[in-house]
Amino acid sequence: MITQALGGVKLAEIAESRQRSATWARAKLSSARGKVTAAVAFAMVSPIRYRSQKGMNLQKERSLMYIVVLALILGIFTKWPREFLFIGAICYLASGPLVRLWSIAFPSRKTPEELLQPAETH
Repeated sequence: MITQALGGVKLAEIAESRQRSATWARAKLSSARGKVTAAVAFAMVSPIRYRSQKGMNLQKERSLMYIVVLALILGIFTKWPREFLFIGAICYLASGPLVRLWSIAFPSRKTPEELLQPAETH
């Protein structure tokens, strides 16, 4: 009888602990969402360019590894959709400034002939 009562108290403590950790996680995620929203707002008005997927050539033949990676990505997306989209948005948001910094740190090397070519005008 006493062990059942103590077991009930222990289960109540575990449930309360889980509820506190879930509330803490929601508050943490809410804070992160606010920061990401502010970063996206800044990115919308900043002069930093982001990659477009317009230039992707999907007509070419792909290797089996691309299909395996795509299946893995889709599997992760179906298991954890919110987290996957959140991390994907963060990565895309960070890609613009990182590409810009990369191009500043490692500029493309052009030959002197390419630099002297006149630009085409229409």
